[in-house]
Amino acid sequence: MRLVLFLAVIAAACDGYRILVFSPTISRSHMISNGRIADELAKAGHEVILFEPEFRNVGKSVKSAKHATVYRVGGFTDEVNDRLQLLTASTFKKDWIPVWTRYQTFKKFPEAVTRRCEEMLLKADVIEKLRSYKFDLYFGEQLNLCGSALSHVLGIKTHFWISSCPIMDHMSHILKIPTPLSYVPAMSPESMSDKPTYIERVTNIFDSWFNTYLFDFANRMTTDLYRKHFGLVGGPCKCNLFLTCREDFPDVDDIVRESPIIFVTSDEYLDFPRPILNNVVYIGGLGIEKKAAPLSEPFKSEVKKGKKGVIYFSFGTNVKSNFLPEQFVRNLFAAFAKFPDYRVIFKHESDDEIAVKLAKNTSNVFITKWAPQTDLLSVPEMKVFITHGGYNSLLETAIRAVPVITMSFFGDQSRNGRLAERNGWGIPVDKRKLLEGPEVLITALEKVLNDPTYKEQALRSQKLVTTKPYAAADRLVKYTEFVAANGGRLPELQIEGRHLSYAQLYNLDIIVPVLCIFVFFCFLLVKLVCRALFSVVSMIVRVKKNKTE
Repeated sequence: MRLVLFLAVIAAACDGYRILVFSPTISRSHMISNGRIADELAKAGHEVILFEPEFRNVGKSVKSAKHATVYRVGGFTDEVNDRLQLLTASTFKKDWIPVWTRYQTFKKFPEAVTRRCEEMLLKADVIEKLRSYKFDLYFGEQLNLCGSALSHVLGIKTHFWISSCPIMDHMSHILKIPTPLSYVPAMSPESMSDKPTYIERVTNIFDSWFNTYLFDFANRMTTDLYRKHFGLVGGPCKCNLFLTCREDFPDVDDIVRESPIIFVTSDEYLDFPRPILNNVVYIGGLGIEKKAAPLSEPFKSEVKKGKKGVIYFSFGTNVKSNFLPEQFVRNLFAAFAKFPDYRVIFKHESDDEIAVKLAKNTSNVFITKWAPQTDLLSVPEMKVFITHGGYNSLLETAIRAVPVITMSFFGDQSRNGRLAERNGWGIPVDKRKLLEGPEVLITALEKVLNDPTYKEQALRSQKLVTTKPYAAADRLVKYTEFVAANGGRLPELQIEGRHLSYAQLYNLDIIVPVLCIFVFFCFLLVKLVCRALFSVVSMIVRVKKNKTE
């Protein structure tokens, strides 16, 4: 019997694949999401390395994986935090921001990440250690393609692309996923719903183009970086006087374009309905425990202090409370004071002195530097979650059936808030109005707390997400193993359109010439008719003139 068990273990180990999951420390929530993917693959018997280059100092508190092997590399310049602070501040501007100014602000973030990517490439020992694993499969996110290019350097043949949120505009652009902008909201600081006005449709087209161009800029930087270091086989590229390199290293867009499967960590029931491709697989809810753990102190006591329930406030890990304008924070606390029968649990940063002072004068507010979010959302006393709208928070909230009030900052957050509004369990609030006074938040809280339909719709979303067929973990593992068992490729599901230009994809190279010919013939016809009419009129005039004479 022991021999059989031993042979079974050996067989399982032999069947396993070596997998690299690239997860730079840009965001705690993204690290946790990538860690869940790594863990599920590791639990399935595969050798998984979760590679975490410290592009941003997030501290050692993030335990991103329990079963996969975490390989974290430090020694990077930390400027990403500063870029995030600039982005946060820019979202509070009330006036219209010129397109060029907006572009210059947003592009600083991918520039900073690309510089960290180059620092990683200069760590030759790290690259060689990764190369020594001889990985079979690669998993990496869509926000930056440094890891995707690295997978090519390491000789990994099979590339799985992860979307850490609903499919972004640049992903649709690269993969040629049909995206009707008449009803599919773009990722925007002020996203629309799927029932837009005429002006919102115009804005949506612009936002989609802007996002695509911004990520195209980031991807070109990544491609240029790798061509600089790996442009020649066997050594670094030697640039000429114009600082251009040989192009024998592939474009990173082409690397991700060949991904056999695109795993989307959002849930199809928590997204706007849209066209999709056969090789797009949703794995939303992966690794989120359906059953919550009991609360420990002081939270166990705090949730009991509200006569009518609890309001939870947190803007996640990327938006620091000490980055927020003072007047905004003051109006938050002024709004909370209007609901004395509710206990407010307010997550803040350690150096946020304003929140600490205001909490002392607001008797129903408890401030904390950390909170067990998923467990806290599970208690029956929880009535509403005020959030930035990050997708992980939205998903956790849906699983716990808690209505939300969202105040978005960047990325997919505004879109997520609109999604909760569409499905009837959330209200998006323009945070800039809180600079003027607390009324906008007071109104939203009164609406959610007093209207039972928000809770009813939250319960419906919970049921859809938690009882849908086919668990996210099964989808992830089985599709991964299916692709690996079939040569690491899946051309049967990859559309040829991903290689076409937009002119070819939409037949513009046919429509435009035909339209030009049609217009030309219309012009000729009009010209001939005008000449004929002119001749007839001239003849009539001459006849009348002759009769007069």
